[in-house]
Amino acid sequence: TTKEMTLGSLSYLAPEQAADASVVDHRADIYALGVVFYEALTGRIPLGRFYLPSEINRELPSDIDPIVLKCLATEPGKRYANVGQLLEQLQKFEEKMRFQLLDELQGLKRGTSMILGPTGFLGKRGVIVLFVLVALVLVGIGGWMLLNPVAEPPAPIDSPATPAPPADAAGDRGDASPVASPPATEGPAAPPTAAAPPVAVAVPVEKPAKESAAAAKPGTAKPPEAPATTPAKPGVDPAAADLEVARGKFDAKLFDQALSDARALIAAYPASPLALDAHYLAAKSLASLGRGQEAIGAYVEIQARFKGDPRAAEAAFQQAKLVQAADTKKSADEAKRLYAESAATYPASPWSARALAAKAEIEREQRVTVRDGALGATVPAALATYRDLTARFPAEPVAEKAWWELGRMYEDEKRWDLAAEAYERLTQHFPQTRLDAWFQLAEIYERRLKDAARAKQAYGKVPTTSSHFKEAQRKAGN
Repeated sequence: TTKEMTLGSLSYLAPEQAADASVVDHRADIYALGVVFYEALTGRIPLGRFYLPSEINRELPSDIDPIVLKCLATEPGKRYANVGQLLEQLQKFEEKMRFQLLDELQGLKRGTSMILGPTGFLGKRGVIVLFVLVALVLVGIGGWMLLNPVAEPPAPIDSPATPAPPADAAGDRGDASPVASPPATEGPAAPPTAAAPPVAVAVPVEKPAKESAAAAKPGTAKPPEAPATTPAKPGVDPAAADLEVARGKFDAKLFDQALSDARALIAAYPASPLALDAHYLAAKSLASLGRGQEAIGAYVEIQARFKGDPRAAEAAFQQAKLVQAADTKKSADEAKRLYAESAATYPASPWSARALAAKAEIEREQRVTVRDGALGATVPAALATYRDLTARFPAEPVAEKAWWELGRMYEDEKRWDLAAEAYERLTQHFPQTRLDAWFQLAEIYERRLKDAARAKQAYGKVPTTSSHFKEAQRKAGN
């Protein structure tokens, strides 16, 4: 094999190892241990967007999640710096779990049932604790093996009293059996060999890096090279992995944890393009936690911080929606004002179409009227809003209902020509509409505008899904 070749199961390869095997270092082994740990705890491989161990198995302590996530960090720099650091963290956690198990066995823990029943078997809680301890042992053994690889026997030192062995014997790597360390000599001592790990996870002292083959031969030693660093992947935002974890917690309805992670991401990566996504996640988490006023404040902050970003329009809409949710007359008026302000501030955003639709619904409920200059009459305020919406966003999804409501309101005002135009535009922009626009249009042509030819044509286009289909077919002469 060569330095550039990649070995190992794909499921256990670190992201940087799969991308470019020539730049990996020992932190790829940390990732592999994280996969082993995750699989031991959940029975699954952490691929793509994965759930936390405690989310898959609710009996697992949530304290174990940060350890696993740090091992599985996408960026090598966010993982444990070395195996010893990981094992030190595992030892602390393992001690806590052993004390919990001891409490369970002795029946000292208040508020929980005894885990030793009449039959003497462990109860559910005790089994979980033992299960976690076994997983810790598995990872501990893997870490110990990384820290204590089977080393080659050191090259014998030439001396007048001891003849040098053949060169190939000193470097023979074909013998799989462990070789006993030679007795101490006046030469440099070999690194100490750690004992086999105990059943519980222990923290072995990390050994110095193995000397290269050239360094083992007198006269050919080379100065030690600086450890290779893993360059960041071009085009990959380091905040992406943290954001995915936070979103996963939100999807799992762990809103308080998602909020905490989103705020931490904002603090750590304020200049990241993903900072706006983190702000939105924080606002959504606050709303989901029932902290409406704080969520409104979060959306206001988004509009202030990202004023020039087109996505700020969503924040304006969500702010108005939360205000409306208070469900009082005052809040409805304030929400109506905010919807109008949003549509004016972000005139080209699809969120403005939704804002106008929401504003029109409030106006319909309040039965508000305005003096309309175009019609020269006092009309429902919602009519003017729907007209504005359909003129600016004729094909947006919310415009389908807006065209329909506009047609009905024009009928109420006895503006048959405008009503017919609204229904016709509805069928043009939404050919598969389930609203009965074709039949309504045909009725206006037949009864109000006295245009028999166009009425017959419209009756013929009434879809089979219409409750007036048979009547329309008869009038169309089919």
